Amino acid sequence: ENLLSSLFEPEVLRFMSQTSQLFRVIFKAYADIPLATGQGHMSLSALVRFAADFGLFPHKVDFKTIQWLYNTESQVAPQAAEPRTNSIIMAPRKTRKKTMVNSEEGLLYHHKWLKPHLAWMSKEPASMTEAETRSCFILTAIDDWLESHNLKVKEVFANTDTANTNTFTLQDLQLVVDFMDFEDPPSSGDLQALIGLLVLRQGSTAIDFPTLEMARVAARLAKESRSRARNCFLKDLAKMSKRESSAYLFFTELAANLELSGLAPGSFYRMLDVDHTGLVSVGVVVRQARSLQQAEPGLSSSRTAATAIDNPFALIGKTVDDDVTQEEFVDLLEEIREASRLREASFEQKHPLFISSGTVQPANAKESPFGAEAFVKVVMKIGLMYLTYYGNEPQAQLSSFHKLLWLFIYMHWYFDSSRQKAEELLRQSGLERLRSKRPSRGSSGDLGRRYPKHLPAMRQLLVRHPTIFMDVEEVELPGWATPQRTADAILAAAFRDVPKQGGSPEDGWRVEGMDEDDSGACLGPIEEDPQPVVQGPTTLEQTLLATACHAHDLAESMSEADVGRS
Repeated sequence: ENLLSSLFEPEVLRFMSQTSQLFRVIFKAYADIPLATGQGHMSLSALVRFAADFGLFPHKVDFKTIQWLYNTESQVAPQAAEPRTNSIIMAPRKTRKKTMVNSEEGLLYHHKWLKPHLAWMSKEPASMTEAETRSCFILTAIDDWLESHNLKVKEVFANTDTANTNTFTLQDLQLVVDFMDFEDPPSSGDLQALIGLLVLRQGSTAIDFPTLEMARVAARLAKESRSRARNCFLKDLAKMSKRESSAYLFFTELAANLELSGLAPGSFYRMLDVDHTGLVSVGVVVRQARSLQQAEPGLSSSRTAATAIDNPFALIGKTVDDDVTQEEFVDLLEEIREASRLREASFEQKHPLFISSGTVQPANAKESPFGAEAFVKVVMKIGLMYLTYYGNEPQAQLSSFHKLLWLFIYMHWYFDSSRQKAEELLRQSGLERLRSKRPSRGSSGDLGRRYPKHLPAMRQLLVRHPTIFMDVEEVELPGWATPQRTADAILAAAFRDVPKQGGSPEDGWRVEGMDEDDSGACLGPIEEDPQPVVQGPTTLEQTLLATACHAHDLAESMSEADVGRS
């Protein structure tokens, strides 16, 4: 009741209306269940993913609180999850049995069963037609989206299959693909060609869910096959073979230890090559890698899974007695580093809650859709709850508007930090753009068209809406923090506000570059790329609190300074 009454305060209602478009854009990026109307529904798993991407979960709010707020807004009864759980357990078993018993002659593709009319997916890429190639990439994008949200085909099409026929049509596929919002989305003609390749009998207009499941799995296997030929470490650890996972664990730890020791892979190899023959035995490399962990004081001496691996070079066909060249050794470590950089740049959260998200999906999105309005209210309640119940005394005594202002600035700071991190990772990876640069083959009309590609929600916001927070100009912020003055004034002030030397935050705040008697009329020089001054785990929160508390005073002093200059 206290949270609900806070949302009805005039300043809070005005703040919600001013930022509603911002949160609607965020909601569209994270919503994961399409409705028959074309609108989106957000599951509990998607809400937790949003909170994690913006630094709210688990640092500012725990899972139980998010679940309680979600159920309150969507009015989901606790017992409603039981039939949902049963359907998840039973559906795959029934589908597999039906496929194995009633299937006609087909073929095995990467140890997976393919129906006869899907044999075109087993072709070599060079022998595929343009329609088949583009259909494969559409299926790959669909599979990436489903894997990212940990959903099945039946769950995504649940709200379009009103008759429970377990089938979908071209119109249903168009609605779902539009909702997935791919980068370089497919045209209606592309989807029509895909339907023609997936349909079992000519003249039929409906495709069953198992067929699409089978096709998207085949597309994923083809993608993994291409990635494995380039870098097998790009796969998820759970999908690696025993040799691949052993090599991944060993070389990942070795690369981290070499970085802490300040050694390049080539330098480490030359230290082992005492005879200068250009050959070092596998056993010597493994023993020295283990001793490196114990020799450096900054490295952990505890035994890990990587140290128990006897022959990580079995991946490239080496035995313990074989020799390894410097080129082979360096190439393996470079592949590990490339895979690590690409994983970080993907912005995919690997929290266990996302892996087991089937247990937290809503029971029936048709009856209780969690829309944009509910999302805005839940986000506001998270900000109010954190400062009210978990903040210190000054934070708890803030007005509701200033608490939401703190939330707004905190999310802005976290979003901008993600942007800077993404740019740095892309520079390290040698990638200039996030968009796919794969040119298509075929007719002149299709020449130069890009293939569809799924972007995770956070990357989608960074690519399409990099200034989403600065575009909210209606929110009343201090005069020095307006977008017209500088794009990162809020963040620069938050980074450079530190407590006085030898004092505490209660003694007052100062800003580097300002005189002691300055009342806040000037922030001094603003750097283009400000770096945070780390003063402890709560420095940022104290800084943002001071910014919110003194916003009015700073604005008045700014106005007085302008009058004095005139």
